[in-house]
Amino acid sequence: MLTSCPAPTRIAGTGFPASALPGGDHTTLDGTNWGGIILEDIVESCVSGWTNNNYQNGYPRPDFNTIVDSFGGDVPSVRTPGFMSLPVCTNASAIIDTMQLGNGDSPYWPCEDPEGYTASGTNIHVSSGCILINDSKRCQTWGGAYNVADQNTASSTATIYAMFDGNNNLNAKVIPGCKIMASWPRSYGDLDFTDNCLKDRSGDYSSAAPTAQPPLMLSTIHMLLDKTASQNVDASLRSTFRWNPFNS
Repeated sequence: MLTSCPAPTRIAGTGFPASALPGGDHTTLDGTNWGGIILEDIVESCVSGWTNNNYQNGYPRPDFNTIVDSFGGDVPSVRTPGFMSLPVCTNASAIIDTMQLGNGDSPYWPCEDPEGYTASGTNIHVSSGCILINDSKRCQTWGGAYNVADQNTASSTATIYAMFDGNNNLNAKVIPGCKIMASWPRSYGDLDFTDNCLKDRSGDYSSAAPTAQPPLMLSTIHMLLDKTASQNVDASLRSTFRWNPFNS
């Protein structure tokens, strides 16, 4: 009797060998090993990412260009905000409560979960500006993460409007510059909306061509409002909104 082989275990990564850093102290992270990484590099990167995210965990990872640009500059690339993504705790009493009563499976444990985080579904974080996601407004400094509840299907979906004119201070209504119909594997806990793209945090996936289907990579449709495309987009993309996300 033939039996099926077990499914292979997939480990996300770039294909380069890697191992976890040792415990954080100056004895093991003194700069002589681990590519010269020292404890201060980790602290600086994590705290800077947390600070840039309105002092909340769940801060987005930097994009590739930001990391490359930091090479050779005054700040080592490993200190780029968010390059290291350990949660930042600020309240000793809250740490004790979280360790005793909190969700041990939370990626932010033993720190407090950021605003908008829930254990079920996918949390979408906005790294800059504002978006309208499933008719809900979210900004970098307002509203926290948006939770797309588990839809009990292989893929989760969301409709996102972005590229609002941040310089429009005269009109009560604004028109979005793009619309994204996004779909991703339901197992994703966190996604980042950055540079008008929806990206995951493993580095293996990003906004992809519309022909790509999950779970291989994110499937998104990205339509821009311009003179050549404006006649082909649906009416909802040309509609206006009653609020200006940059003035609220």
